[in-house]
Amino acid sequence: MKKNLIVIFFTFSLFVFSQEINDDSQLFREINEQIFDSDNFYPKTAIETNKRFGRIHGKVKKETIIYSDSVKNINLYNKQGNLTQSKVFNKDQFKYVYNYVYADDGTTLLKQTGIYNLDYKVVKKDKFSNSYYAVKSDRKKQGLVYKYLDTLFVKDSKYEYQYIKQVNSKYSSINEFKYIFKYGYSKFLKEIKIFNNNIQVGHAKNFYNPNRQVIKQELFWDYDMFTEDTGFPSVRNFISRIKYSDGLITSIEKEGYYPDNLEWRKSTINYDCKLRKEKTITTVNCNCDNNEIITIDIDFNRNWIEKSIKKDNKLIKDTRIIEYYQ
Repeated sequence: MKKNLIVIFFTFSLFVFSQEINDDSQLFREINEQIFDSDNFYPKTAIETNKRFGRIHGKVKKETIIYSDSVKNINLYNKQGNLTQSKVFNKDQFKYVYNYVYADDGTTLLKQTGIYNLDYKVVKKDKFSNSYYAVKSDRKKQGLVYKYLDTLFVKDSKYEYQYIKQVNSKYSSINEFKYIFKYGYSKFLKEIKIFNNNIQVGHAKNFYNPNRQVIKQELFWDYDMFTEDTGFPSVRNFISRIKYSDGLITSIEKEGYYPDNLEWRKSTINYDCKLRKEKTITTVNCNCDNNEIITIDIDFNRNWIEKSIKKDNKLIKDTRIIEYYQ
């Protein structure tokens, strides 16, 4: 779940708590995203998108994330807030690296190297608003698994954009994958539609309350999961229903469909979370009725720096070391 980064121009605003983004709302959003635990719940594409854009506050220069399973990510950013390099280690053994090269504006992507070696050229750009452009692969490159025949990104910074990719896998014939992202007010994500060869195969959709909190989410990433049992309980079509009090999550109900016996199964976790501020660190302690204790530390820029989950005398802890530009 913490692996390959695919370049998708997308800000995934999952939890937002007021029409104006203020310190408290950003703090609550960061806390709630860690409670919801999207890193271990969303499909791979959504996770990679989340990692690539929109989940970090302040002018971050470098972040080192050390996960409890001995995976370590080292990410470097430019002053425009865009990822320039991502290195991944497992048990201190180097696994792979991705590099991203931008134009002088620090935003327009020109090239990525790593497992997927792709060059891009700008084919359209609105020089007045600097908000619309498309880039595509200049030439074909061979990856370890996929041969990218053509990669097209279309960005619209207001309400919608499309991401289209054609690949020739050694496991299947040529496929075209298309993702259509639709936004509402202030680019809060409303819906993702997923197509394979122009046939819709899945979607994700957020439902908001008047406070702009996500109170329901449909995550039907693959309609085939309604008829085929994948065998992996973490990979299913889910409906999540979320309740809040004073800006923080108090319960998450997840209902997943299991095709093996043609039924929906529901589970609910209730959270009792308390905040404590000490100097520049905000600590959140959540007692859950599934016997978990979640502790989250947030720094002065409202970025999480440590998260631990304790249950039955077992402790899982992830650490994030952040360096900021001066």
